[in-house]
Amino acid sequence: MQETTACPSCVRVLRVPDDLKGQQVRCPSCGTVFTAGAAEPILPPPIEPPPLEQEPARAAQAPRLRALPDDDDFDNRDDDFDYRRRRRRPLDYEPHRGAAVLVLGILSCVICGVGLILGPLAWSMGSNDMTAIRGRRMDPEGESLTQAGMICGIVGTFLNLLGCGLYGCVFLFPGARRF
Repeated sequence: MQETTACPSCVRVLRVPDDLKGQQVRCPSCGTVFTAGAAEPILPPPIEPPPLEQEPARAAQAPRLRALPDDDDFDNRDDDFDYRRRRRRPLDYEPHRGAAVLVLGILSCVICGVGLILGPLAWSMGSNDMTAIRGRRMDPEGESLTQAGMICGIVGTFLNLLGCGLYGCVFLFPGARRF
């Protein structure tokens, strides 16, 4: 019958046949030479689970926050806020021009006369930038600003065209004033 013994160096449990009992054997893991079956097998102590703590009922219902990573982005703040990492844009994106397109679009709606220049400019810049954003060449964080600016440019262009048409009808054709 085989007996189990443990290596005194690496504590690996080995099965030793009866004919090798009391003789020198070599551990296959660490290579230590020891006498087989000379002493009781050395087993590692059993691992005991930590004692369970009683949590209050409301603490068990509260949502748990994840532990923050140890990065340079966070100092060791000890308060109840959930700090999240800001999403960083990849370096291969072009920066978006959403704010510039939005300003041009709003100015084309507000300023009469100049809107015929700024409106189509905002419209074309917004259209080109939206194509680049959807093609993953430009930073997608500016998509909403760019789209809003492009729409304002379209509205501003048509409002200025309508205003110029009314101006032409009223002041260039004096006979059209009869009502």
